[in-house]
Amino acid sequence: MSNLLETADTMVGNKDFVGARPYMEELVSRFQASDQKDNLESVYFYLAISYLVEYSDTSSKGSLTKAVEWLQRMQREFPNGKNAIKGYLYEADAYRGLQDFLKAADVYEMMLKQPLEARMNYEQRMEVLEKLTQALYIKREWKRGLPWFTVFLKETRNPEHKAMAAAALLEGNIKEGHFDVALEYLRFLVGESEARYNLQLNVALIDAGDRLAKEKRYTEAMLMYRMVLTVEEITKWQKERLTDLEGQLNRLRITVKDKDNERAIELETKIFNTKAQIKGLEDLKSYTSELQVRIARNYLMTNRDWESFYAYMNLIEEYPDNANVESYIYAAFTGATKINKPDAVISLGEQYLDNSKYVQYRDDVIVKLLEYYKNRGEYYDFFELAKSFVEQSPNTDYAKSVIFLMGDTYTKLSQFDDMIRQFEAWDKKYPTSPMTPGLYYWIGLAKILKSEYGEAWDNYNKILLDYPSSTYAEDSLYRRGICYMGIEDFDGAKRDFNAYIRQYPENSQRGEVEFFLGEVDSATGNVESALNHYNKVEEYTDSIQFIQNAYFRMGALLETNRDYEKMAQVYGTFIDKYADRGELTGAIFHLGRAYELNDQPQLMLKEYLAAISEFGDDPYTYGLDDILKAYPEGYYLNKERIAQNLALLQKLNTDASYRKLIADDRQAVFTFLGQNPLIEEPIKRALYDQNFREGLVKNQESIQPWLTKYQELSTVFPSETPEDSFSRLYKQAREDGEETLALRLKYSLAQQGVKVDPGRVFTEDDFFYASPVSLVWVGKQIEQYDTTAARSAFEMVVEDHPSSDQVFNALVALGNLEMEAGNNQQALEYFERAEREFPMHEDGVDAVLRQGDVKRKMGDNASAREKYRQVSTTRDWRGPAHAEALYKTGQSYAEEGDLKHALASYERVYIGYSAYTDWASKAYLESGRTLQAMGNKEDARRTYDEFLENDMFKTTEVYPIIQQERKSL
Repeated sequence: MSNLLETADTMVGNKDFVGARPYMEELVSRFQASDQKDNLESVYFYLAISYLVEYSDTSSKGSLTKAVEWLQRMQREFPNGKNAIKGYLYEADAYRGLQDFLKAADVYEMMLKQPLEARMNYEQRMEVLEKLTQALYIKREWKRGLPWFTVFLKETRNPEHKAMAAAALLEGNIKEGHFDVALEYLRFLVGESEARYNLQLNVALIDAGDRLAKEKRYTEAMLMYRMVLTVEEITKWQKERLTDLEGQLNRLRITVKDKDNERAIELETKIFNTKAQIKGLEDLKSYTSELQVRIARNYLMTNRDWESFYAYMNLIEEYPDNANVESYIYAAFTGATKINKPDAVISLGEQYLDNSKYVQYRDDVIVKLLEYYKNRGEYYDFFELAKSFVEQSPNTDYAKSVIFLMGDTYTKLSQFDDMIRQFEAWDKKYPTSPMTPGLYYWIGLAKILKSEYGEAWDNYNKILLDYPSSTYAEDSLYRRGICYMGIEDFDGAKRDFNAYIRQYPENSQRGEVEFFLGEVDSATGNVESALNHYNKVEEYTDSIQFIQNAYFRMGALLETNRDYEKMAQVYGTFIDKYADRGELTGAIFHLGRAYELNDQPQLMLKEYLAAISEFGDDPYTYGLDDILKAYPEGYYLNKERIAQNLALLQKLNTDASYRKLIADDRQAVFTFLGQNPLIEEPIKRALYDQNFREGLVKNQESIQPWLTKYQELSTVFPSETPEDSFSRLYKQAREDGEETLALRLKYSLAQQGVKVDPGRVFTEDDFFYASPVSLVWVGKQIEQYDTTAARSAFEMVVEDHPSSDQVFNALVALGNLEMEAGNNQQALEYFERAEREFPMHEDGVDAVLRQGDVKRKMGDNASAREKYRQVSTTRDWRGPAHAEALYKTGQSYAEEGDLKHALASYERVYIGYSAYTDWASKAYLESGRTLQAMGNKEDARRTYDEFLENDMFKTTEVYPIIQQERKSL
């Protein structure tokens, strides 16, 4: 049998399926009589393929029938075999070749049910849905097909397939009389597709329009009419298609003589159907002009934006030489802006501006076109057109609008220096232009955003003094108040904000002003007044961001003033009022902190665990990641705190000898408190008091309230550890299919040293349900073996979660990947963006250090040192970051051959930052090497000896290296 099997395998491997058939048929007989029946699946499969190949060569329908027989035999005997999915696909294709579309549909429907459905990948599923849609559409099986058409439309990503599914849904619902449902699918058919030029579809649209019109549903009728292609358009397209099909058939007949060739039959069928389409069109009365009239009339009577746009587009196309074509273009352009068709807006706007004879609407077209360039991110075209317009028409009212758009765009792009430079130049060039207040305003805003509050104040003050009637005056009063805050002139800020409220009490920015008044009072210690202003914010604004900020600032202020009960009430109120709009999990996080600060850690843990279960499966609940981090930390800290305090209080309550000891020996108190740092402050203060300690010897009443409190806390404190809680929730999440929550818990457990599903390999499928923290973690897990997937994870954080603070970590990670790949400029841009967008991030120093690193790789050591100096001179970054920056400064000098400055930098590291042993030890090593390179071996020996004599460095990585180098000296 082995020779027979080898021969069959060889022929199959060479794709000689038909030639291998006799051998495979013999194998079937032999395998059936042996204990190797499991091998029959592949034999059946390739026997079926041999008949499919034979069909492609001979067009014999009998070959298709035989293929079906072998495939069905394989499916009966091996229903869960490795070739099951391909087998069903081939079986259905064979039925299609036999023109038995309903049997093909039966197979496809079976594949879309379990267990087969679970075995298909996305591409196979889309293939099945596409072919099922075609089969049921061909047979006009509307009731059976509509649910599947809907699934196909929802799941496919291919625009052509979406059009196919939408066309089937549209026609099916029309035939079934479901007009309202049919209308939903019109939007999928606005582009070019074969389905769009189908005669039956367009006839169905006309029929639907007529039936809707009879019911006086004119708007819906017009939507149907507007989608109808004219007879001429469809006929032209179908004739071109017929010519193409006939050409294909003629070429095929030249090369293939067999009339029963499947391809020839397929082409003949398409030609027949296309001719039928054309015949039907020729018998159909043209409705083009009538349709255009109806569209125009509808535009005039109802002023519907979509209809007006398409009506004028038709007029432009069909009557390009009409005397009113300028108005037609402008009307279509305006309609396109209303219905938000950016491509059409830009195309029509540029068409209008390209004709120098069109002047009537030119300024309006320019302003609207600029809006679309801006919205589309086509900033080069935006600024070119805007600057050109201002230079040509600086004294028009439209110039004011252009300045507004430019200012908003510069701000969005954070191009503050460019805005200041351009607008100050125009202010000098056109000093009396109506643009002037706008120029001052935007220059001022740029300076606010650059924290140049004093200079910004000058701009807003000019507007208020010189242009009090300007549309910018109102907001300038508000902005000047912000400037006062920036220069810490709180009296001035309060004066402007209160003036704003008096002058514009109903303005939409009133809520923001109330918020900043709260900030002023908070900064000056007026707690009650600050809380009053924060409370008013929600009365005057619907902005959830300002409302949330007000509540959170109230909570922070109450925390600072140790009013933890009110702090909890504030966050609880926010949760009750704004759970569906605000950062709910962030509020829960702070509510838990309030409970903890108020000596109710059990309530904190309860809130946190409930939030993890309820909201953990939503990747956009960013506060949930803070909760997951805080839960284990809070659990163990409070458990230990309760244990230390309770142990002390119980000992004081029951141990007379201990009470006598601390009464007589004050040092024993200090020793105990040093060993138990979590003893609460009131107890500490009491123990420091000699009279209190002596009183305890006789009477323990004074400690009873504390003892009772900690006994109760010990009783209600949860016994389940975070590891057990999270493991339990992880298991449940996986069972419930809550993959976002499961991934979050897996990460949190990993941080606690607990591994779950240790063999799991992350793929890009995991990215779509991961939270930002999980995405960064997963990206870092896989970047060692799949940088492409890691990059996708980090990019998803940046693109899909722009408001998450994890964007910083993702940008730094992306920069590291690009740097590793040698794409230094791209890496630098990521690091610079991280620093620019997150100037206050707790790990912001990493972005600055990495900028220095990448500049060194680019050969720009001087610029690298500037970044390292930025780190080493920033007080908030004191510690290991300073040591790293100085060490790398030394490396940058060494790379330039400046050994003297390199040595000085290394010495600063190990002299000033010896506590950070990793950096200090590296600095010792490089210092010794530098001294050797300078020819000073004696100092190198002394440097190494100093290092080796210090026991704190014995565990460092470079210790054995320095030992070896010292021996060599």
